[in-house]
Amino acid sequence: MIWYFGKVRLFNLYEFVLAKPATSPLGTIRLAAFLKNSLGTGRERLRIYGSYALVYLLAGSGHYRDANGNARSVAAGDLIWVYPDLGHEYGPWKGERWDEFFVVFDGPIFDLWRQGRLLDDRRPVQPLRPIELWLERLKSVCMQPVITPLQAASSIATLQSILADLRMLQEPLRTESWLTEATAALEAEHGDQIPAIAKTLGLSYETFRKKFKSRYGVSPHQYRQRYLMQRACTLLLNRRLSVKETAAILGFCDEFHFSRLFKKVTGRAPSVLVTDSLGY
Repeated sequence: MIWYFGKVRLFNLYEFVLAKPATSPLGTIRLAAFLKNSLGTGRERLRIYGSYALVYLLAGSGHYRDANGNARSVAAGDLIWVYPDLGHEYGPWKGERWDEFFVVFDGPIFDLWRQGRLLDDRRPVQPLRPIELWLERLKSVCMQPVITPLQAASSIATLQSILADLRMLQEPLRTESWLTEATAALEAEHGDQIPAIAKTLGLSYETFRKKFKSRYGVSPHQYRQRYLMQRACTLLLNRRLSVKETAAILGFCDEFHFSRLFKKVTGRAPSVLVTDSLGY
């Protein structure tokens, strides 16, 4: 079966995560779905969409090019940013197909982001790993039933938070020795001792928290949590460790505390992540 969205042909669309637009005065999330065995947009000519989209490659590889002169290869774990009125085309190599998850959205709030250069069409492809963690975050914009404009606004706020984090990853940070020391300390074995880290840097805890958040968009505590959960995804999926073993390696005395935090950060329980990866 072939589905059509605008001028884009979607092949073998096997799971809608959001099939009905979530609309508010701020904007609209129009569609979110998994697409298996996709052929992309086709290579005949550059396509122009009327909406923004995030296209996250889950399996396979191929190419991307646009009217700004960007041209590059892409692979699983790469995120393609699609902008309204920017001609582009992407897809797998000839004779191949790929799997993707995409979110389509538009509206005045996102146009304001673009006008303020908070969205940058000069960097349309972004490496984004681990796939499991970021896929869950992208899906989170559609986790609740959207019936009212207020619920739609909540989903759009979630999407904006994700966009901010994505852009933070793209932006080169100013070289500041205290920031380098801070991130290294937060990622170390005793990185949960944040007041002690602040003292080592010669800062009060509150000053450290505010300065760190102004650079990364999250507090030191949230940074530490996300770092640990990214490591957890790698341990669970690449080394095939149990939830209990993973919790112990990451310094959690209680695997239930670890599981609760993992679900809070990623949106799913670690046991579910492992089961899905094994195909059960």
